[in-house]
Amino acid sequence: MMMIAAAVFAFAACEKTGDEPGNNTGGGNKGGKLATPELTETHTETTITVAWGAVENAESYIVNLSGKTYTTEACEYTFEGLNAGKYTIRVAAKAEGYEDSDFGKIEIELTGLTEADWFTQTLSLPDEGETVDYGNGQVAVYQPYNGVKALWKGTGVADIKYGLFDTEALAGTSDVQIKSNLNTFEDMQGVLDIINSEDGLEIIYGGCKGSTSYTSCVLVTNEDGVEFFTKNEITTAEAVATEATKAWLGTYTAYTEKVVDLTAETNPVKDQRTDFTFTVSLVPGTADQVMVDGVSIIGEGTSAYGQVIEQDGVNYLYLINQVAIADIGNGYAATWLSYCDLSDGKATFVLGDYGAISLAMADDGTITYEAGAGELQGGLTFEVAAFDVIGLSSEDKLGLLQDSEGNGYINWKHGEWKDIKKSASAQARVMNASARTLSVGSILPMSVVY
Repeated sequence: MMMIAAAVFAFAACEKTGDEPGNNTGGGNKGGKLATPELTETHTETTITVAWGAVENAESYIVNLSGKTYTTEACEYTFEGLNAGKYTIRVAAKAEGYEDSDFGKIEIELTGLTEADWFTQTLSLPDEGETVDYGNGQVAVYQPYNGVKALWKGTGVADIKYGLFDTEALAGTSDVQIKSNLNTFEDMQGVLDIINSEDGLEIIYGGCKGSTSYTSCVLVTNEDGVEFFTKNEITTAEAVATEATKAWLGTYTAYTEKVVDLTAETNPVKDQRTDFTFTVSLVPGTADQVMVDGVSIIGEGTSAYGQVIEQDGVNYLYLINQVAIADIGNGYAATWLSYCDLSDGKATFVLGDYGAISLAMADDGTITYEAGAGELQGGLTFEVAAFDVIGLSSEDKLGLLQDSEGNGYINWKHGEWKDIKKSASAQARVMNASARTLSVGSILPMSVVY
């Protein structure tokens, strides 16, 4: 905890008569132990002034805070530039020929700055279709319902930590807890240079939901070591499902002709027609994100995450690889993961966020299937053969998952989905599908390709 200490001398030196009210007169014999100072304090958001009555025969006083010791002949001492937190100040009297007194102690808690003229945070919502080019080939598109913009402007800011939280989820959370969960920047100096510039730094938090209150929390420290913690709230705009997304909402029937036996050491693909039904539902607070139920062998309640994208006049529904859906304990997470055919004739699981499966809807409502594909390091290519839920441990070990009823977890749906048809009688539903209780079955002796 950083601080700046400065003595404030209310008197040139303490009176030492021992006769004035409030003075501690114990231990006055020559060569004896001086009396313990009796302390009082006053404080502001960032300063503490501790004072005491003059101790008889004392020539000076030792003042201690956070392991640092200061000496003064005055009967008060002021610490400035203090950050929020609890402080314990100790003061002892000393004089030549006398034994130092015991330390008098006083405890104070500061809440920190509520305002600072050297840093401001201003929140706003992105413009419709606002884009950000990250310069690495990634371009993000934001809407007023799925992003929050923060403008940070400062003078002499030397450090910054930040985070965006659902306001409702922060209820009952202390500032100390919030501060411990804030993020930092890799290129801190580059960020600080922009924050301290005339225009300041503007960032966009993504992944927000519509009609939701968010709180942007920022902890900054200036060049003098003074902290300032600020929290600002903003509510995102209402998310209205796009026409492309609405076209996908509903229940579908389809079938596949082959499955993958994940426990087979050779020839894992086998003929086995599987008819299934799946439902596409809007994720509340979004306009183009959906949950797809019925795809997993685990059963209903384990939802795949989907994204609706219109591209070149075609309406696509992508099911996204590697989206953790549940913490099932023992260091495992239930994760949607693709089992892929590699161009060298082998097969394995491929990590990464990509479209594992895409469904394309034509103007006449016809739906076709296309397996996700991509290129790996070393020039290998892959094509998704199957897509389902698996357990991924913190040691990158894969585990087969089964539901709470012990239902099958070996055979994954494989290859092309055929005869995909929307059921006219089924109604679209909006929901937050909760993951079922899952347990880890056998551990797979298979590699993971990054």
